[in-house]
Amino acid sequence: MKKILAMALAVAFTVGCGTSGTSYSELKNKMDHPTGTLSKDNSKSVALALAKAQKNQPPAVSVGTQGALTSGLTNNGNDDPIKCEDPGTSSYSGGAVHINCTCEEGGTVVYSVDTGSYQSGGSCTTVYKYSDCKIDNEVSDGTGYVYMADCGNYKGGVCYKFDGTVGGEALNMEACVDQNNKMWFLIDVDGQGYAVSGDYDPETGDGEWYVKDQGGEWHCTASSGHGSCKGPGGSFEF
Repeated sequence: MKKILAMALAVAFTVGCGTSGTSYSELKNKMDHPTGTLSKDNSKSVALALAKAQKNQPPAVSVGTQGALTSGLTNNGNDDPIKCEDPGTSSYSGGAVHINCTCEEGGTVVYSVDTGSYQSGGSCTTVYKYSDCKIDNEVSDGTGYVYMADCGNYKGGVCYKFDGTVGGEALNMEACVDQNNKMWFLIDVDGQGYAVSGDYDPETGDGEWYVKDQGGEWHCTASSGHGSCKGPGGSFEF
């Protein structure tokens, strides 16, 4: 079950809350300034890291829109596998707000929102926690973060982070969306950082993806585990 967080979570909230020790600017810097160098020797490892980052993303949740705290939240649609309670924000007077959501096959997702750090036009973070959230016979546990460059405008820049397990497999994911609305996963291979976008199927060995390294952007394709990459350093086959 492949779930991409960016599109569904981008409009979750426009308020600030506690941080994870990370920030939008830190993740954006990783996307804009990778430290690694793509080569024939590590290209397959980078492709496999992309596949792992994409695999079994935690189920995406959209529990509100801009102005959620003033307009109030309503339940998700009947077909949504995660449904959230209305936190009763009509009488909101400050402090933390906790939005409790239930997963269709058991478990919960909880958003904890603290408006104390909210500043219009400034950056903010939204935190969400999965606890035994079961959907399609797959359980998600862990904590995720949505980092917005501009609390009042999700199109101003969004990055994501998740630390936990999905389907019993550890997942530590970081990603950002660029100005063209393309998702870039921030991966580490042999202690070096890359930003990777696209798809690679490790079972078939097929895919097409883009890699940002410290020299620029590469375009890679593969079929049956064999392929090539073309970029600022020329081209190579693997």
